[in-house]
Amino acid sequence: DVRRAYGVAVLDITAMLKSSRNNDEDQFMSFLACDNNKDNLDNTLKKLIFSLPARQFSGPGVFVGLTFHTGNCHGDTISSLRTNTLVARKMGFPEIILPADVRNDLYVTLVSGDFTSGKNIQVTVQVCNTSGKVLEDVVRIGVGVDAQNRYDSLVYYHEDKPRWCETFKLAIDIDEFKASHLKITYRHRSSNENKTNLYFVSFIIVSQVIERE
Repeated sequence: DVRRAYGVAVLDITAMLKSSRNNDEDQFMSFLACDNNKDNLDNTLKKLIFSLPARQFSGPGVFVGLTFHTGNCHGDTISSLRTNTLVARKMGFPEIILPADVRNDLYVTLVSGDFTSGKNIQVTVQVCNTSGKVLEDVVRIGVGVDAQNRYDSLVYYHEDKPRWCETFKLAIDIDEFKASHLKITYRHRSSNENKTNLYFVSFIIVSQVIERE
């Protein structure tokens, strides 16, 4: 499957964060579509944020239900959080570190590329061991989404200098860190589903990245 950029939606929650009362109401998220797929999601997001004050409650968008609680959670709040709620852990360790709380998160960001003779490029990232075997279920793209064996980037039509700015997480077992490397393949995706040309391949040794950090 080919992933194409469509658009972004933004909701300013500054006022809600400054408020001292709980909030439970529908909020309007302004939406901006990419310019005929010529603009990337990163630039589209910046354009939308810059024009957000003028677009508030106008133009295309979507209403979402947002519940905001201040202080400690108790009673009905805890009950609502325990049912159909996905919890995203914050970056880094919590204030209280438990003995069983292990975090070996490695985040990868595909920033941009420059392909002088290649267009419609799709980047695929996989984690392999020293034997070249792909490690399964180590790619995480978000809370509530099943782990994957690889990550496929967006494809920008007829763009030889794509800018992705796409971040995903690799949940690699600590015992497999030193023996793992990232295999990155670049393919030209054609409108013909049966025609996919391999452009080139690169790799990064995971342990070298950790040592530099």
